[in-house]
Amino acid sequence: MLGLGNSIIAPILSEDPYSNDYYYTGTHATNTFVDTNSAMQSLFRSNWSFSGWFKWDDGQTNPPNALFGMKHDSNNQVFVSTTKNDSKIYVNQKANGDDHFATTDAVCWSDGATGWVHVAVVMSMDPGGNISSTVYIDGSAVASTTTATCTTSNAGSFTSTQSMYIGGMYSGGVMEGLRGDMDDIAFHSKALSASEVSEIYNGGVSVDLTKISTSGDLVHYYTFNGQDGADSGSGESTATFAEEGHSFNAHSTPTEAP
Repeated sequence: MLGLGNSIIAPILSEDPYSNDYYYTGTHATNTFVDTNSAMQSLFRSNWSFSGWFKWDDGQTNPPNALFGMKHDSNNQVFVSTTKNDSKIYVNQKANGDDHFATTDAVCWSDGATGWVHVAVVMSMDPGGNISSTVYIDGSAVASTTTATCTTSNAGSFTSTQSMYIGGMYSGGVMEGLRGDMDDIAFHSKALSASEVSEIYNGGVSVDLTKISTSGDLVHYYTFNGQDGADSGSGESTATFAEEGHSFNAHSTPTEAP
């Protein structure tokens, strides 16, 4: 919920709102990330959206917490992460050497925040124009400032053979691995409308995305329920887990998600 101040304060919930499992590192002393084993090249050539639940160990950290990202080469990359120390969200898509970069005007996590927050990122591609991104926190759009633009034409030439990571960004190695938990991570093959983002947020209660109106646009969907990285989207790309280069499953405990 975006207020008039410089931060977004998530609602305090009296009980855990989710019903599915999630993965977390036992001590959170090191970072968590997931390799989707999919480059998602075709997804990022047209309208796309991302949604998921995140729970940081601390709302504002340095290094930042990456939501997802990968770099194919110096001309093609997709990064969505927090800014260090103040946890705004920035969205970067670079295609054919052309760069879109936008950052939320408001802080998205307060210092010390540890509750679950739903994040959605919507990328719209204007035919004959530029691409534009919108960030939603807990179902509400957040104002952003765009400092670099990428044409829709160049976005349509986005090239990648590098696997997409969630909870981290891959650029010759994993960067900005998140300190915390994540759940119900989804990539959608459309620019979600505000009402569709609200439907996914569902008033702060986790919902099965295969059973709502946007189910037909799910390309990748990771609930982590089966402890095996299964993808319930049409892309069917089973993910693998890692923590500092080791087996994620060996380090983690699946629990009832909050």
